[in-house]
Amino acid sequence: MTPFLLYCYYHTVNAMPLPFRAINFLILVLSIVSSAAGTWSDSFSGSSLSPDWRGNTNAFWIDSGVLHGTSADPIRISPLNFVEVGTNWSNYVVTCSINVVSPNTHRCTKGAIILNHFGDEGYVFALHEATQTIELYRLSNHEMLLSKPAAIHQEQWYRVRAEVQNNSLALWVDDIFIGTVTGTVSSAGSVGLAVQDADEVLFENFSVTGPDIPDHANTSTPTWSDTFSGTVLGPDWHGSTTEFFVRDGLLHGSSVSPLDPAPFNLIEIGNNWSNYVVSCSINIIQPNTAVCTKGALVLRHSGNEGYVFALHEATQTIELYRLSNHEMLLSKPAVINLKRFYRVRAELQGDSLSFWVDDAFIGTVTDSRSPGGSVGLAVQDADEVQFDDFSVTGANIPENGTGSFSAWSDDFSGNILRPEWHGDTNDFSITNGYLQGLSISGALSVGPLNTLEIDNARSNYTVTCAINIIRPLRRICSKGALILRHSGSEGYVFALHEPTQTFEFYRLSNHEMLLSKPASIVFTNWYRVRAEVQGNTFSLWVNNAFIGMVTDSRVSTGSVGVAVQDAETWFDDFTITPLTGNEPPHFELHSSAASDGKLQFGLTEGAMIYSGQWYLEVTHDFESWERLSSFSPGNVSAFAQTTPPADDPRPRFYRAILIQ
Repeated sequence: MTPFLLYCYYHTVNAMPLPFRAINFLILVLSIVSSAAGTWSDSFSGSSLSPDWRGNTNAFWIDSGVLHGTSADPIRISPLNFVEVGTNWSNYVVTCSINVVSPNTHRCTKGAIILNHFGDEGYVFALHEATQTIELYRLSNHEMLLSKPAAIHQEQWYRVRAEVQNNSLALWVDDIFIGTVTGTVSSAGSVGLAVQDADEVLFENFSVTGPDIPDHANTSTPTWSDTFSGTVLGPDWHGSTTEFFVRDGLLHGSSVSPLDPAPFNLIEIGNNWSNYVVSCSINIIQPNTAVCTKGALVLRHSGNEGYVFALHEATQTIELYRLSNHEMLLSKPAVINLKRFYRVRAELQGDSLSFWVDDAFIGTVTDSRSPGGSVGLAVQDADEVQFDDFSVTGANIPENGTGSFSAWSDDFSGNILRPEWHGDTNDFSITNGYLQGLSISGALSVGPLNTLEIDNARSNYTVTCAINIIRPLRRICSKGALILRHSGSEGYVFALHEPTQTFEFYRLSNHEMLLSKPASIVFTNWYRVRAEVQGNTFSLWVNNAFIGMVTDSRVSTGSVGVAVQDAETWFDDFTITPLTGNEPPHFELHSSAASDGKLQFGLTEGAMIYSGQWYLEVTHDFESWERLSSFSPGNVSAFAQTTPPADDPRPRFYRAILIQ
């Protein structure tokens, strides 16, 4: 039995045929292959790079199911940036789709596969767009082993394949045989992807298959992240929250004392996280007493125990120590400059804790005292430390999407649009505390769908906004709407369509209608529109009435905002709140009191679409809950009632719970 809780409470006080032999042969061969070979693959369908990848991870990112890589320098030839997996792999077939989108200096522009990388040795199998050649060369000394002229076009996908068998490397592009090279320098190592001298190279559908390759399908590794692009600290953070604030896309923290070493201030998330990769950019701006000045990651914090991985500017060391007794577990001399960002990363797996700063390996510590706990950020003895791009990735980490995951809101009480908004900003303005949107239609043409959006990588969230269609223009396509997961030409529109008197949910790219429901939409009336976006599910409400639920997987992340078409439309009280984990839709719990002392509770329309039984429960202290009665189906929703005991003075908090 799985309980789903409503996050609303009501509070009262006192109240084809083949010959037989051929079939047997095929079955035998497939059985041998499947038992002898494994496949490690990544479709890049998650929101962030899996922790199995290592290398120049800051130069790679995932967006819309594709891995993006960059290597750009305005003057010099850019470095060969790469990410890789495995440690001693040999005898395998590796395939990947590569698309060289945009060069940098266009002298050494390439996208590539890295083969048998160990130490300085290894091989690079590259689409060299700048020289229009397909190449294989040694990683250590750039000795060219194979070069073949080829037409390599920008913004075109090529399927690259290498078969590595002992000392033989056989190469293909788009199933065309390129050649075979025999080498003896590097017989085993890591396998990876690389980019050089390019603003952007795309990679897709990476796989490695071989007898000693572990089976692994990286389809989506959960990630909790925060880019601090909102205006306030997200509600998931807890700790010394008064010592931290968000401004200009950064988290700012301070720890100040005029005499003694200042306190160790921290904020954190989670409560029993154990195996994960956590990374963050840290910039120590200004020390306080310069005795113990540091910016740090806090790992597996539970009670007094936990670990601190710190950039200790005062001692010019990178340190790992216990939180409880300050026992030093690792200390390494380092040059730590003020007003400079450092990318800090920790990988925790069981008793093993490994650390990097700017992709330079710092060390590994084995310790079992703290197996799990919160993850966070800390500052000590500093007027200001800045943090950016915080992320935690792991199998048991709750997914909160990508991008900025702090709650964000705008009541449009200022005089100008806030800088976080982007899109058709010339078509939106703030007037008398409202956001005014306009889409001008001509005598023969319908105005465009003008949008105003925030962020570019939101996935799971609740977004609400009040929408008021003031006046139509041609009244052919007059609407006010929410825009969800907008990425490129894709996305979703949840609209109040006044000419057809319908609530609609459709694709942005091709206008395919996914949901349409008749409605009474009146000009100059306000409507409270809400969408809860979780995984592939979109749950939709207007004025707290459940409109419907749509399941679709085409777009997993993107911008979120508002839109207007063929009308003047006002918007107010826009809010977006991250959803974490597999939360149920948030149906509201309404109540009314009768003259006989009974309390009647009702769930909003749509709650009964779920299989299972709803129950009404009460608590006095949020520690224990008492089940009172079940909800009975009504005309449009479900109802339950109870009579509070007259002789019980304790406060009573009610909730609805769904048992499936």
